[in-house]
Amino acid sequence: MPIDEIRQITSSTGTGKNLKPQSWPNKARAAVLFSLDVDNQSEVLSQGGRDRVLLSAREYGARRGIGRIVKVFDENNIPATFFMPVVSLQLAPEMMEIIN
Repeated sequence: MPIDEIRQITSSTGTGKNLKPQSWPNKARAAVLFSLDVDNQSEVLSQGGRDRVLLSAREYGARRGIGRIVKVFDENNIPATFFMPVVSLQLAPEMMEIIN
């Protein structure tokens, strides 16, 4: 796709106005937001995929990855927001306990 066409498509999207405050609390120089998209196998499935290698690789996030990420965030008292398609949660409902 040519870049001009991409720009035309994406020009209607945006982040809105700048929300940066004049100064951050406690003299911080910046703020960071962690937002995690837990798609696991849903992307492969949404494309009609049945590739067992891809499905297995994508299962890793639910089985091991999410627990490791949550552990690091918990140990460092870092808040995070998790987004996931409902099918990801249906296939690995134990993720909800880990996130909570």
